[in-house]
Amino acid sequence: MPSASTYNIQVTKAGYEFLPKVVTTGTSTDRSITTGNLWGINFAAKTKTLPGILQLLLQ
Repeated sequence: MPSASTYNIQVTKAGYEFLPKVVTTGTSTDRSITTGNLWGINFAAKTKTLPGILQLLLQ
């Protein structure tokens, strides 16, 4: 993966809808604690069906 690159990330799961995210990696530097890695790219799900909504409420 090249440094300072932009990526479009999408996730899928049956019965759910997710919005895609656009993220850009950083640049790692030698002899430095700074990295170009990205962590914690979180997605919030929306259920598409009434049974899915009920299941989420009962958890």
